[in-house]
Amino acid sequence: MKKIIVLMIMNIGFAQEFDIDGDLKVSGNIDAQNQPVKNIGAPVDLDDAVSARVLQESLRDDETGPYEFK
Repeated sequence: MKKIIVLMIMNIGFAQEFDIDGDLKVSGNIDAQNQPVKNIGAPVDLDDAVSARVLQESLRDDETGPYEFK
């Protein structure tokens, strides 16, 4: 009986959301299970992720964006 209660408590603990304050280091793959990734900041390095909005604004053919392409 004690094992069942411990397993139920562990199951509830892993099923909830949690916040991380600081860096999160992950080794291996991340599977978002077809959920959108939101609140991506502006890219700083060349290998940073970009949002569709940043990509669209950077490919626009006017001089309003902070990014330049040729």
